[in-house]
Amino acid sequence: MNVDKIFGILLIVIIVAAASFVVVDRFVGPSGAPAPTPSATSAPSSSLPTVSLASGPRVNERCECYNKAVSVAQKEDLDVRSPLYEAGFRDCYSRLGQEGGDYWTAGWRARADNPRRPQSCRAYQATLD
Repeated sequence: MNVDKIFGILLIVIIVAAASFVVVDRFVGPSGAPAPTPSATSAPSSSLPTVSLASGPRVNERCECYNKAVSVAQKEDLDVRSPLYEAGFRDCYSRLGQEGGDYWTAGWRARADNPRRPQSCRAYQATLD
């Protein structure tokens, strides 16, 4: 038998084994049980985390965005590339427009600028007037 044929057969066996592994892994879970089928209500695993703001009528939703950003930033590494930053920004922006996004960012930055005692929402609003 030729060496080229041996390596060709070996390559085919490796490719078939890899493809089999992918198929089995996709349709059978790691414990041997069938893998769960995704439902229409389940979010994909790559989705952003949720930053929940209380629903219902609010006197000042802008400060709610600001204060939530301060609170979330306290637990994060203060990186604006954080999924929590992005989720909160999108939530506030979708509800309040550009102003909501600005308040979220200002709250996040307030924690970054002074981690021990961030500026309050009222103090931030005073700088806008």
